[in-house]
Amino acid sequence: MKLTTITGLALLVIGMAACNDKTKSPDTDKEPIAKAEPITELKIESLLRDSLALQPNLEVIVSYVEVPPNMALEKHYHPGEEFAYLIEGSGEFWLDGESIVITKPGEASKVPLKRMHSFKALDNGAKFIVFRIHEKGAPERIMANEAN
Repeated sequence: MKLTTITGLALLVIGMAACNDKTKSPDTDKEPIAKAEPITELKIESLLRDSLALQPNLEVIVSYVEVPPNMALEKHYHPGEEFAYLIEGSGEFWLDGESIVITKPGEASKVPLKRMHSFKALDNGAKFIVFRIHEKGAPERIMANEAN
């Protein structure tokens, strides 16, 4: 299966997009660096949902997520693999069977297939891009209380 190649290419594209900062340096006469807007509510925005030509039974979902300060997402899993790239803020990333990891801007994390996980934003909240690959038609997420 070419899933490893597909996920590698997708992560490269996401990383390039995240690094494409359109703000200008303070030492130029062009645009000033934009101030980050405070995060006041949970936001999950779908950016892309499409089939994969190499694997028509799989689809890719790319989302933009904002988590307000000190808010924890409910424990859940996905019927596929998930990759997250933290753009701004910080948080505690919990993956079943492992220690909590503090994530910071510029860091990426992977959630293996059907692995229960959660995220809690710290004092400034968090903004990140999420990339998932899973079987077409499957639900995007299964909450812990629905898992059995």
